[in-house]
Amino acid sequence: MELRTDPITGRQVAFAPERAERPFEFSSDESSGDREGRCPLCVGNEDMTPEAVLQTDASGQPSSDWSVRSIPNHYPAFSTEAASVEQASLAAQPSSWEAASSRGRHEVLIESPDHCCLMSELSAEQFRRVVEMYRQRLLTLRDEGGLAHVLIFKNQGSAAGASLEHVHSQLVGMPFVPRTMDEELEAASSFAARSSSKSSLWSEFVDHERHAATRIVHETELFTVLCPYASRFPCETWLVPRRPQPEFTKADSDEMEEFAELLRRTLTAIEKTLPRPAYNFALCTAPLQDDRATTYHWHLKITPRIAGIAGFEIGTGGWINIVMPEHAAASLRNSW
Repeated sequence: MELRTDPITGRQVAFAPERAERPFEFSSDESSGDREGRCPLCVGNEDMTPEAVLQTDASGQPSSDWSVRSIPNHYPAFSTEAASVEQASLAAQPSSWEAASSRGRHEVLIESPDHCCLMSELSAEQFRRVVEMYRQRLLTLRDEGGLAHVLIFKNQGSAAGASLEHVHSQLVGMPFVPRTMDEELEAASSFAARSSSKSSLWSEFVDHERHAATRIVHETELFTVLCPYASRFPCETWLVPRRPQPEFTKADSDEMEEFAELLRRTLTAIEKTLPRPAYNFALCTAPLQDDRATTYHWHLKITPRIAGIAGFEIGTGGWINIVMPEHAAASLRNSW
């Protein structure tokens, strides 16, 4: 067993590979059953969803014959229609109890017009269209203003929080900087303040991982794919651009194209290593309104969910991982 500290956030992770041998009585089968009725995300069923805010064909032009599509979430966590908070209802509460309107945006990013359950089933060209959709929505919401942060994430499989099997991601625009992002920003800005070099915290992190080599899954001139030193989840994998850049939308055309291909290959390798796993991914990009944003370094985190969050994680805020990242990286390299 081993206890590691995340070099960026200071979060602690306990590695206990022996726990992988525990008896497990619950099914982990993520295979889809027989689908009943029409799928609201399939082409031809647009009448079942709100009107699209983005809908483009294979050439990137607006079209009813769409290739990717973004729609308002029918059950939003944040909404432009969110009501203001009645402050009178908080009058009897202690002054430290705060509430605010949850005004923001919540969209469903549909990644294929055809019904498929795994993103790895998409072609390389479709991955490029999906990544371009991500970029366009981030740019649009940045230019509209009024939001503090925008997160694009995927829940793949019911164990990861998905309620529909048709491939899709989600976008949430929120009026605050979330805690995880705040912790990473604070670490990055503190590093920049005390560093005598122009290197960023993320560049130092990637350079160290590259030097260690044992946790590297794949490298190109533009990106490093790795299983981080203090991985929280078995086979947790990060895609980190080599060029320091706070915002995903500032990636150049070569980086965007390579990112799409590496995302496709990484998800495929994970699915080969962990047959049909549930997973989440999060596209981590700098907040829209924060002075510390210049010290950030965008990246994408993929977290397979073959082991659940349980009492230890809830009770401590720490993590127990049953797979060492060195072993995970070796397995993913073999599946690459």
